Amino acid sequence: MKVDGSIEPEEKEYLKTIITNANLTSAEIQEIKNLLSAQRIEVDYSIIAKYPDDALGLLIDLIALAKRDGDFHITEKMYIKQVGKLMRFSEVDIAEMMLAY
Repeated sequence: MKVDGSIEPEEKEYLKTIITNANLTSAEIQEIKNLLSAQRIEVDYSIIAKYPDDALGLLIDLIALAKRDGDFHITEKMYIKQVGKLMRFSEVDIAEMMLAY
C-alpha cells in the first residue's frame, strides 16, 4: 500500500484483480488509474459506511492488500484502523479482521 511508502508488485497485481472483478467501465478504470498516481486521495468513508456489506468488503480488501507483499507495516495497520473506525467498526472487530485475513 502506498501508505507504507511503496507499492510492491504483489500489491499492484491484487489491485488489478480487484478492478477487473469490479465490472467497471473503461472510463472508470482510467479514473482510478489517475487517482492512484496522485500523491493524496481524499475519500469520504461515511458514504461506504451506509452499506455494511460494502464497508466490510472494503476493509477486508484493504487488509488483504496490505498483507500482499508479506510485510504488514505498522503504517498500514494504523491506516486500516482509522478507515475501520470511520466506517463505524469497533476496534475489536477491526483487530479480529486483521488477524483473520
